[in-house]
Amino acid sequence: MPANAVLIAVLIIDRPLCAHCISRKSGLAVDAIESYLSHVARKVPVNRSNDRCRACGEPTEVVSISGMVRNP
Repeated sequence: MPANAVLIAVLIIDRPLCAHCISRKSGLAVDAIESYLSHVARKVPVNRSNDRCRACGEPTEVVSISGMVRNP
């Protein structure tokens, strides 16, 4: 998995964030976020919902990974 996808996964574990806040915290372009989220979703379920972003507080689409991921 690309390092940027791992960075995004760490940012959204148990903390729903919008694409703009993921971009701001990771330094990646907003347009690139979706591509990295698809890499993450190949390994763990990525949750999408309309909620408030936990960073900026705006009501929008947010993405998260629920719970810690463990290897069997």
